[in-house]
Amino acid sequence: MKFILFFILLLSGINSYSQFNIDAVVQTDTSVSYFTKLIKEEKSDPIWYFGRSYAYASKGKYSKARQDLKRGLKLYGEPNDTLFDYQAKLYALSGKYKKALSFAKEVVSMRPDNPFYHLLIGEIYSLKGDSKKAILQFDSVAQKFPNFPNVYFQRGREHKRLFAHDSVIVYHDFKKAMVLALNDTQEVVHDAIFNLAIYFISNNNYDSATSYYNLLIQLDSNNFHLYNLGFFLGESYFYNKNYVLAKQYHEKSLFQDNEKLARSLYMIGRCFEHLKSYDSAIFHYEYSLEIGDKSIDRFSTLRKGISCYYGGYHDIALKDLNRAIKKWHKDNHEPYYYLGMIALAEGDPFKACNYFYEAMRLDDFNNENLSKKIKAGLKKCDETHLRK
Repeated sequence: MKFILFFILLLSGINSYSQFNIDAVVQTDTSVSYFTKLIKEEKSDPIWYFGRSYAYASKGKYSKARQDLKRGLKLYGEPNDTLFDYQAKLYALSGKYKKALSFAKEVVSMRPDNPFYHLLIGEIYSLKGDSKKAILQFDSVAQKFPNFPNVYFQRGREHKRLFAHDSVIVYHDFKKAMVLALNDTQEVVHDAIFNLAIYFISNNNYDSATSYYNLLIQLDSNNFHLYNLGFFLGESYFYNKNYVLAKQYHEKSLFQDNEKLARSLYMIGRCFEHLKSYDSAIFHYEYSLEIGDKSIDRFSTLRKGISCYYGGYHDIALKDLNRAIKKWHKDNHEPYYYLGMIALAEGDPFKACNYFYEAMRLDDFNNENLSKKIKAGLKKCDETHLRK
């Protein structure tokens, strides 16, 4: 009974649609020690070696996983396709592709009716970085098992690796995977929908991308792809200057991934800034800074300072812009330009002039729009100085 249970757990991981999706039998830090204890009690029982092997694999310790698997197989004494499949994956994950392919081909000869085993050969080639052989194998699997959605998904991923999302081949593979899996493998459906949406985003077809985004929400409103997809749509609309739609999609993805909350808040702030809703922009930048994501803080601090300048909060702007220069942006022309504008507004043309010249030195006229602003600022300095 315990052996049957182990195979059910093992199969749940190794026959997943994704490459080498090895899940631990016991998803805790004590899983290895748990099986080690059982091995000490029953050294001749192969199941405990298989269990510890799987626990090691779930932690990325593939060499130890292989050792335990070999011990278990020796005790078990009979060839087994499921265990050989698992062994092929362990060798592949260890970078030993020749042995991995040898075991994978042996598994296919044992169970030629199992499409997952045929797929494994292509996945090993993919992991090795040999896209040409991987695609040839996926083509062969598609011919043998034309209604097997996983092969179209894997072939789509391989085509994406070669052509990014620009090729119509990528679209057709993911579309076929989605259609075939709709009533069966939900993970394939969700990942295929995500890749189809990304395909349309890459080709500037935002209406179609949005349709797939909405379809994914209908199928699984908690799907982990929704954050990235919403964020990508938000960024795409942002860079196409549709700040209203950009804000909407960033707001939709806001609480779908708490680890990336600061990034979403920052982008919503950028949208409000472009819409000239400076108080709302400042609020979102402040919220982003409260989270304390160092990779985003440098950007939120600078943009908050700029929004405070436009919002008329010059004292706060001075603090944020100077902090931005001190910590991150000493070689960035932007904060110097806005410090110059604040100095000019406060009636100090000499200080403003110094800031503008520093901004000009750092910019080297690479930013045409900002260069015009700096020159306009310097002109205002001259006019203010002449009036005095």
